[in-house]
Amino acid sequence: MRTSSSSAVLILLLCTVATARLVSVSALVRHGNRAPNKGILEVCPNYPNLQRYAKDHVAPQMLTPHGMGQLAAFGEYVRHSYLINGQLADMKDYVPTKVNSQAAVDLRCIQSCAAAGSALYPAGTGPQKAPARGHAYYAIQSNQKSHDNLLGCRKARCLPNLVKDTAAWETRHVPMMLAKYEPTMRAIQRMCGKDLTTLPVTGLGGVLEAVKTINDALHFDAMAGYPLMQGAGDIMPSMNDLAFEYIKGSVYSLEEQIVYVAGELPGLLHHTWGQKEPKTPLTILCAHRELLYGLNYYYGFNWAVPGLAVGQVHPGTAIIFEEHEDSGERTVNAHLWYPDVDGGHYTTIPLQFNDGAGHSCTRCPVSFVHGIQKAWEATVGKYTKICPKEEEEHWARSHPHFDEWL
Repeated sequence: MRTSSSSAVLILLLCTVATARLVSVSALVRHGNRAPNKGILEVCPNYPNLQRYAKDHVAPQMLTPHGMGQLAAFGEYVRHSYLINGQLADMKDYVPTKVNSQAAVDLRCIQSCAAAGSALYPAGTGPQKAPARGHAYYAIQSNQKSHDNLLGCRKARCLPNLVKDTAAWETRHVPMMLAKYEPTMRAIQRMCGKDLTTLPVTGLGGVLEAVKTINDALHFDAMAGYPLMQGAGDIMPSMNDLAFEYIKGSVYSLEEQIVYVAGELPGLLHHTWGQKEPKTPLTILCAHRELLYGLNYYYGFNWAVPGLAVGQVHPGTAIIFEEHEDSGERTVNAHLWYPDVDGGHYTTIPLQFNDGAGHSCTRCPVSFVHGIQKAWEATVGKYTKICPKEEEEHWARSHPHFDEWL
C-alpha cells in the first residue's frame, strides 16, 4: 500500500519496469460522494441534512462539491501518472479518438466522468483547433439504462434475473440478519424515528434496502463535512457491516450473479488487451460500486481498505488496469486507487489476480487473465446465456413501469 498527496507532481507507476512499454490504461471508477436518495425521509424521518445539501445546490443523488473534488483528484492522478510522467505522453493533449470515456447514464456517474475529464485534460490541452486551445469539450458516452450491458448489466439485460435472485436471497436470509443485528436495528430505528421492521422483507422498498439508504446517507454526510445525526457515531460501524453484508449476499451470492453484474466489461477489457495496438489506449469508465465489487469477485482481487469491510470501497475509488509489453510479451497489472476521507490525499493498493484454481499473480501474462474469463464462461456461461434476451423483453412488456425499479 502506498499513500501520497494528490498534488504531487512525481508519481511512481506501480508494477512497471524500465524496459516495459505501457500499451494501455483502463480505469473503472465509482462515482464521487453524493447527496442521499430522495426517499431518505420516508425511511428516516429524523434525517436533518437535506436542507444543507440544497443550500449547497446539490439535488438528491447528485455529487457534492467534495465528490466532484474526488473525481478531479482521480483525473489529476491519471494525467500525472500516465500522460505527463508516464508512457502515454503523446496523449497529454486531448485526442477524442484515443480516449474512451463512458458513464452509466445516472447523472452522478456522468458528473463524475466530467469532473475527472476536467482534471485529466484541463484548459490548454484541448484539440489543436479549439478556440485558444481551451478545454473545448471532453466526450462522454452513455447508453440507455435498459441497454447498458457494459456498465449496468444487472439493471439492463439481466434486470429480471437480478430481481428474481435478490428476492430469493432476501426471503431466506433477511430474517436471520435482522435477528443477528437486532441491537443495531433498534438503535437505527430510535435514531430515525421509524419502525423499519414494518417494511417488506424483499424488494426496493425492503427493510435492508432502507438500512443501506440510511447507511449511505450518513457516510455521505461525514465526507461532505455535515454534522451527523445524534447517536449515529455509535452505530455506524455495525450498521455499515449490516449494509455491506446485505449488498454482498443479495447481489453476489450466486456465481451467475457475479458474471452478469460484470456484464460486458470483462469482454471490453480483454478485447483491449488483445489488440496489437489499441485504438483507444486510455479508457475511463464511471459507474456504481456494484460493478467494482463485481470485478473484485470476478478477478479474485479481495482488497482491504482500512476502516472499511474487506472488499468495500469509498466513493471515488477506481480500479486501474495497466497493460505492458516487455520483450514481446504482454502483461496486465492492476491497482486500487482511492481518495482519503478528507480528500487531501490518495492511496494505492496493488491487486492480485486469482484464477480460482490456486494460481495468482500481480503482474500477469495476458493469457493468464484471459484464462480467468474463459474459466467463468466454461463453468457458468456468458451473461448473454444467463440472461436470455427474450426473457428481458417479456419482462419489460409485463412491467411497463420497470424504470421505477432502477
